[in-house]
Parts: sequence; C-alpha cells; structure tokens
Amino acid sequence: MEVRGLEKEEAFMNKFLFLANLSVPFMGFLFVMLFIHGEKKDAIVFVVLGMTLLAKLLEKPLGSNAKYAYALVVPIGGAIVIAFADGGHYVGLTQCYFVFTVMMIPYYNINMIKVNGIATIIANTVLMLLFPKGFLAMINSVAGWIFIGIVYAIFAAVCCMVSVRARNLLVDVEGKEKEVENLLEKVEYSVENIRASSDNIHGALHNFEESTREIAESTEHIMNNFEEQIEQVHGSIDIFNELKEMILASEQRADETMENVRAVQEKNNEGISAIRELSDKFEENIESTKAVAEGGRVLATKSERISELTSGISQIASQTNLLALNASIEAARAGEAGKGFAVVASEINQLSQESADATKGINDVLKDIGDTIEDNNRAMEYNNQIMSESGEKLDAAVEVFRTMLHSSEEIQTTIHTLEDELKGLDHLKDNLQGAMEQVEESASSSTDMVTQISGATEEQAATVDEIVRAMDDMKHSVDELVGLLEN
Repeated sequence: MEVRGLEKEEAFMNKFLFLANLSVPFMGFLFVMLFIHGEKKDAIVFVVLGMTLLAKLLEKPLGSNAKYAYALVVPIGGAIVIAFADGGHYVGLTQCYFVFTVMMIPYYNINMIKVNGIATIIANTVLMLLFPKGFLAMINSVAGWIFIGIVYAIFAAVCCMVSVRARNLLVDVEGKEKEVENLLEKVEYSVENIRASSDNIHGALHNFEESTREIAESTEHIMNNFEEQIEQVHGSIDIFNELKEMILASEQRADETMENVRAVQEKNNEGISAIRELSDKFEENIESTKAVAEGGRVLATKSERISELTSGISQIASQTNLLALNASIEAARAGEAGKGFAVVASEINQLSQESADATKGINDVLKDIGDTIEDNNRAMEYNNQIMSESGEKLDAAVEVFRTMLHSSEEIQTTIHTLEDELKGLDHLKDNLQGAMEQVEESASSSTDMVTQISGATEEQAATVDEIVRAMDDMKHSVDELVGLLEN
C-alpha cells in the first residue's frame, strides 16, 4: 500500500544519503592521514566519491529507482576500499555498513534494506574471495568476518522488521487520517445542511409568525364583523316585528274596506229597486215629466260622477294588485333587512284610505241620487208627459248601478286576493324572522369560536416566538461550529 507524502520523504532521504556518501571518503581519508599516517594508496577511498557523483548524474534518468543507486554506493565502494587499501586502515567501514543500513529505514521501503544488505554481503564476500589480503589485514581471521556477516544479517533483518512495522504504522495513521478527514467532511456537510435547514426553518418560522399575526388580526376583524352582524340581525328582527304590526293593520283596513264595499253593494241594490219602483210610477206621474227630465239630467250628471268614482275604485284595485305583486317580489328580497316591506305596507295603507274615500264619495253620490229620485218622484206627479224619455234615462241609470255592482264585486275579489297575499307575506315574514334568529344564534356561536381561535392564535404566536429565539440560538451555535471546522 502506498503512503501519501513518501515522495517528499524519499527526495529528502536521497539528498541526505547523497551528502552522507560524500562525507565518507573525505572523513575517512582525513582520519587515516592524520591519525594512522596513511599513504597515497589509501586515496582509493575516493572511489566512493566517484560512485556518489555517478549516482547523482543518474538520478533523473533513474527516477524513483535512483534511491537504489545511492543505497549501493557504500556497500560496493566500501568493499573496494577494504580490498585495495593499505593494511586495514579503513576498519571503520564495517561500522559504516551498519549505519547506512539504519539510514535505509526512513525510506519505509523494505526493498531498500534488502538491496543495501544483500549488496553489502555479496560485494564484501566476492572481493574477500578475490582479494583476501586487504580483508585479512583488517580482521586477521575468516571467522571474524563470518561473525560480522552473521551479526550484520541479523541487524539487517531487524532493520527490515522496524521498517515494515513503521510503514504499517504509517499506513494505519494514514487510514485514520483519511477516516478523520472523511468524518470531518461529513460533519462539515451535515453542519452546512443543518445551517441551511435552520435558515429555512428560521425563515419559515418568521413567515409563520407573520401569518399567525395576520390570522389574529383577521379573527379580531371577523369577531367585530360578527358583533356588527348580530346588531344588524337584532335590527332586522325589530323591523320584522314592526312589519308584522303593519301587515295586521293592513289586513284590518282591508276588512274595513270590504265592509264598505258591501255597504255600497247594498246601496246599489236599493238604488236599483228604487229606480224600478220609480219606473213603475212613471205612468202615474205624466204631468211631472218635465221635472223628471230635469231630474234625469241631474241624475245623469251624478251617474257620470259615480262612473268616475267607480273608475277610480277600479284603478285603485288595479294598483292594489300591482302593489301586492311588488310585495311578493320584496318578500323574495327579504334578506336585505326587509326594508321593502315597510314601503309596500305604506302604499297598501294609502290605497286603502283612497278606497275608503272613494266609497264614501259613492255613498254621498248615492244619497244625492236618492234625494234627486225623491224630487223626481214628486215631479213625476206633474210631468207625466216626459215619462217615455225619462224611462230611457232610468234604464241607463239602472245599467250604471249594475256596473257599479260589478265593480264592487271585483273590488271584493281584489281585496280577498290582497288578504291572501298579506297572509303569505306574514308567513314569509315569520320564516324570515326564524331564519334571522338562527343567524343570530349561529353568529353568537361563531363569535365564541372566533374568540377561542383568537386566544389559541395568540398562544401559538407566543410559542412561535419562543421557537424563533431557540432557532436563533441554534443558528448561532451552528455558525460557531462551522467557523471551528473551517479553522
């Protein structure tokens, strides 16, 4: 398994090993010349310098294998120096083998120790066999070299174990580091998500808080509207009660008008009977013909007046029928507080009064007609000659009375219809009044519910305020955690 960062460590160790290889020939030659009185032959140690410079030249072409070149310098160069130097002056090279093998450990590559160790053993063994004099001059027995070789092999094995163990520890540390980095990334990602979520929740809570306040204001407005509606319902109920009284008064006036019309009918019948009696007496009153003629003219005038009055009654009846229709329409619109009922009732009252006035006028005219007839009766005693002409006019008067009788019957029918309509209006008024009372009850219940909702909304708004404050605290904590992770 590759360990991150070993490239830089390898480059550093190559430089360090290059400098160590350079120091060996200079320090060794200087030591021999100063303390052992070496000779020119001992300059063979600079073979190590040449091999070091050659390894440096081949460093780029060899790339990652350049470290092996540096590892071979001391084992091979040292064996050459021991073999060809004078009198075992470089006995310290055996200790250099151990030191440079230890220097292979920081590469954390067991192959470096293997290459260095094998090269040391093989190079020294081969040259000792070829040039034993130099080796035996340093250590005067083969057994000594065998012992040093065994010790070195054990030492190289220990170095391999240390290198492998150190590399495994680096691998474990690197794995833990990766886990920690992944965990930190996940924590940072989670914290970012928490911060984003807290921002969203914070914004949503602010919006919810605003909505709650709007709901509270709306419920308060609705409660005020319900109170106004209840007041309006109370006013409508009062209007319905007044309308009921007006309808009862209209029914009473209609009954009075009916009685008056019946009285007119009786008078008409009496008038017709009187005219018939007068017609029977025409033959006995020839001499009062002129007076009868004059009375007939007066009677014609009065009859025209009666005709106008009856026409007015007919017109009133027609308008009464139209107003009854309007009352039906207004009853359908009773949801607009029932103002139309008062107007219709007022018109019915006015028309009833006019009907009463018209019937009174009819009574007066009939009375005048009765007086005129009595005058005519007295005159007929003196005017028998004009009986024939008066008879035609009396027939016309009888027809007028019959028309009046027919009109009074139509007025009776209209009044009956008006009474039925008034009863229908009264029934509709009762239904509307009951509906308004239900509306009042429902509005009262709704007011209580709105009050409860308003209270719950206020409690909810207070809870939301507490949540918003808690979210602010959490957001502040998350921001501090994010800053800590970023640092």
